[in-house]
Amino acid sequence: EYCVTIPSFWGPRIVGAKKKNLPELRERLDKIMIRREKEDVLTDLPPKTYREIPVSMNSKQLKLYKELEVQLWTLLETGEKITAPNVLALTMKLRQMSLEPRLLGAEIPSPKTALLKEIIEDVVESGKKIVVFSWFASYLNMISKELKGCTWEMISGQSGDEVERRQARLRFQQGESNVMLGSISTMIGIDLTSSDVCIFTDRFWVPNTNVQAEDRLHRVGQKGNVLVIDLVMEDSIDKDMRTVLKRKSQA
Repeated sequence: EYCVTIPSFWGPRIVGAKKKNLPELRERLDKIMIRREKEDVLTDLPPKTYREIPVSMNSKQLKLYKELEVQLWTLLETGEKITAPNVLALTMKLRQMSLEPRLLGAEIPSPKTALLKEIIEDVVESGKKIVVFSWFASYLNMISKELKGCTWEMISGQSGDEVERRQARLRFQQGESNVMLGSISTMIGIDLTSSDVCIFTDRFWVPNTNVQAEDRLHRVGQKGNVLVIDLVMEDSIDKDMRTVLKRKSQA
């Protein structure tokens, strides 16, 4: 009644709101719900600062990316019946290729991964801790094996049960480790206020999901100005996602 949905492999997926019905929805919710903005309640909480760092693909990575892009456009322009799983699969591959070609079996160095490791090393050497967010648990696993000179924890859909995740958070909060690798989708309800720096290697299509992840640092107990860094691959789906996310956030 209030949501616009499209079919997907996992069932109906909400992609927006039926704007003409929103006044009725607000009227129904006003009777049973109180909403307070964090800025109004936590007036002493330091602000968040955003920094977007552009990254360029190397020639081999760009070649493979363009081949995947051609496949997607060919699928969209054939005029044949298009299924959501096919489009989603190709879109996911574009995201993976712009992030790290090794996720798709291509042994090609990723400029984004190289920059990520450089930033992690710089932050750790400065005596601070850092949180790394990605949508892809497989990427976090890959990065964990390549980190040098630091101790890390991981919280993702592939990193153990609830007890293990809680212990990982405690070790990070108490200073036993200085890098937290976190999946964007599994960070709800986890405090990471011992760090005031987080970096997104990629984003998810839903703005609130991303904000909930970065707010693991920006909550009660945070003393510093939280720096949120985005690594954005130029001329790729990364840029398209940033445009979509900004438009959704302003809607």
